[in-house]
Amino acid sequence: MVFAKLEGWVMPMMFCRSLNKPVSSLTSNAIMLLSMGYVRKAYEIIKEMEEVGMKPDSVTCNTLIAYFCKSGDLALALRVMKRMIKDGLVPTTATYRALLHACCLNGKTKGAMKLFTDMSSISMIPPNTITYNILIESLCKNNEVKVALSLMEDIQANGVKPDTTTYNALFKGMKEKNMLEDGLIQMDSKIQHACHPDSINMQIPSEWLSAVGELEKLKSFVQRNKLSEPTEPAIISIIGSERLHQLSLEQPRGDLHTPMDVAVQVLVPLDVSSLLI
Repeated sequence: MVFAKLEGWVMPMMFCRSLNKPVSSLTSNAIMLLSMGYVRKAYEIIKEMEEVGMKPDSVTCNTLIAYFCKSGDLALALRVMKRMIKDGLVPTTATYRALLHACCLNGKTKGAMKLFTDMSSISMIPPNTITYNILIESLCKNNEVKVALSLMEDIQANGVKPDTTTYNALFKGMKEKNMLEDGLIQMDSKIQHACHPDSINMQIPSEWLSAVGELEKLKSFVQRNKLSEPTEPAIISIIGSERLHQLSLEQPRGDLHTPMDVAVQVLVPLDVSSLLI
């Protein structure tokens, strides 16, 4: 008889099978163990189920993978995924995301890219913005910026809309590798996708263009983002905190209440080169 034990609790699995105990009741026990933090014990139940000819359902496998990824057991998570696909079970989008994130955290970008390919080709699950962001951030951090840029082409082909997280990762990676031409293309892409800027994806391109002396491109970038309300860190990176204060004193305040209110309103008409520190 095969038993699964937990602090004195004994489950006679062969007995359950002889009584035609539904598989769902056993998988529910496995999920309960997972929720209690007994990840290895839950996996033992799954293995014992397989030994007696019982297969876990997709809910159990997806849950196991998620918990293994959280606990850092990437090898076990991948093993469950492989068995799951072999048994004809369908992983969820969340399962793939958990595995992709775990692979990326462990620096296994090649493994992550293979999972990404399997996700659409084997499981027929279309990637979304979050999926792409996990990969792009990891690739850029691992200096594989060109591969990350190739995913931007994939994003457009699949009709997925990139967001601020996508562009933040790309701008950081491209700036680190000094890929200015590619950076300019992505700056245009950000505007075309009507991606609302945050302090990072305004600040990084602004500092970058300023550092390499591309003043006209910097001015154009600021102008084209005007309607998206450039944030304080971005404007400070362009004109400097001291010049910002001076600028606020020079302008009629009217209904404006802060130096930043003044700067946002008057920045675009001014000659950017005269504002740089």
